[in-house]
Amino acid sequence: MTSQTAFQGLDGPPGPEPRPSPKSQRRTNGTRTASANPNVKPSSDPITQTVEALPFAAAVLDQDGVIRAVNRAWRKNATVGGYRGDDFFVGWNYLDIFPKPTGKGAESPGARGEHPARAGLNAVLTGKMQHFDYKYPCHAPNQNRWFRLHASPVEVDERPGALIYHINVTKEHEDQDMLTRALDRARAFQSAQKLHVAGINHDLRAPLNAIKGYLEMVESIPDLSDEKKADYLRNARRASDHMLDLVTDLLVRTRDEEQRLRIQAVPIDLGALILDLTDDLKVSTPTVEVVLDIVPSLPGLLGDPTMMRRIFENLLSNCVKHAGPRCTVAIAAACDTDGLRISVTDDGPGIPKHAMDAALTPFLPSPAKAADSVGLGVFLVRAMVKAHDGVFDIQRLAGKGTRTTIRFPVKRLLKATLAAAGDWQPNAAPAGLQ
Repeated sequence: MTSQTAFQGLDGPPGPEPRPSPKSQRRTNGTRTASANPNVKPSSDPITQTVEALPFAAAVLDQDGVIRAVNRAWRKNATVGGYRGDDFFVGWNYLDIFPKPTGKGAESPGARGEHPARAGLNAVLTGKMQHFDYKYPCHAPNQNRWFRLHASPVEVDERPGALIYHINVTKEHEDQDMLTRALDRARAFQSAQKLHVAGINHDLRAPLNAIKGYLEMVESIPDLSDEKKADYLRNARRASDHMLDLVTDLLVRTRDEEQRLRIQAVPIDLGALILDLTDDLKVSTPTVEVVLDIVPSLPGLLGDPTMMRRIFENLLSNCVKHAGPRCTVAIAAACDTDGLRISVTDDGPGIPKHAMDAALTPFLPSPAKAADSVGLGVFLVRAMVKAHDGVFDIQRLAGKGTRTTIRFPVKRLLKATLAAAGDWQPNAAPAGLQ
């Protein structure tokens, strides 16, 4: 038991050593001493006989908070706790085991800063409260324990007083704590499931739009050559294969209760991937202008191809969604001694400062696009970039537009020849996107 008081054997709340009154006498209590007022006699009120029969540690207090009687269970607890006196704290002021308030008005019941247990007991003793209970920890050296103090008004020798008792509620506390942890895990799992399913729904839009665009061209262009028709159908098939990968990914990940992002690292040609995605974007949204600034010697990346495709599909679709179908999208990629940097910039209105945090929060859509956004694109991109040891950054440009920048470390690159060190910026971004 860790209580620092002489009431330690009562499983009482921890507090400072009670101050003995000038008339008190001292009794040896092992290595401690106990204080009792010799002028206080045990009560012979009939209430004490009732208390004696209670199966839990109980005591009767007079109007001043002084212990007038204790029961068998109280005496047993005191003995087990190491108390060696024969008064079992009769004559002690029970209120003194709690810290006293300090400052102006400190002696008045209900004073500011008063310990809640002391305030509650005072309220019962003064008739302001009919019942009070207070849960508190009282840990033993080999066990964490919790108790609940109860107090109710009674008459003691025809004067107001209180009956107090302590009940061990460790089992109740542990059960409640276990239930709380289980509910937290269930909520976390439900949130992760919702996030992942909504993320897949968000990602399916890009390949669906590409398939729709390619098939519409095959259907609507009468003099389309067989070569072009075959090329468009191959692109549509590629987009449909990607959709199948996304659905398979959903089935696999829903088996993982913690929904952790796990990558299957293989060599990826990021330059070719970006070219494929911009081709799809031009088909699904022909009014978009795409400007590329990708160095010819761009090194390959060791990463998850499905995630990489999702990353850039999300960024490109967000450009169109928030900057409009007639926007200009600039993609730049280059290397320095820190690794690979890729930026995607649009010339839209830009993300307002107050909405920057919302863009990184799942299920919180942009107010202007609340009808068609689940607020997941940027959030998912950041998570997938982080899974590849990368860094994701999004900023509003000084003029107009939004730029997202992804940085992958050298250890993720397949080619060791990197560009000279120095601050890197896109070289061929159109006017207004810098």
